[in-house]
Amino acid sequence: MTNARKLMAFLIAPLTPLFGLVAVFAVQDLSAAVGLMLSSPSLSLFVLIPSYLSLAFIGLPLIWILRAFGMLNVWSLALSGAVFGALSVFLLFRGFGFETLTDFGRSHILIGAGSGLLVSISYWLLAGGKRGDVEEKNHGAAA
Repeated sequence: MTNARKLMAFLIAPLTPLFGLVAVFAVQDLSAAVGLMLSSPSLSLFVLIPSYLSLAFIGLPLIWILRAFGMLNVWSLALSGAVFGALSVFLLFRGFGFETLTDFGRSHILIGAGSGLLVSISYWLLAGGKRGDVEEKNHGAAA
């Protein structure tokens, strides 16, 4: 994975939850999906801001930790992306004053997990990872 590809992955991967949301609306009604994107930029910001912040403050440190332990692969990144995506949505809604899971529904946790999964897999693919790859920390030894 080159640094240029990692930067591209950081810039593009957080957009995938928004595309996923639009795809869900498009399956139901294409005109509603287009109307949603054009008439509601605040919804886009509501999805994109947490997505970028979560990747920057949770995802990138997690990638560094997984790499340091030689465990950075698509499976560990996808699993941790789903877990921390759900946690991010829970904390986001908790910040809006919802006290329990039943206040805003468990489906939002699943949406967060799906969003985290989408971002982590798209980051892996855009950064140049392949299915069987394990990226290990280079300890300076010549290969």
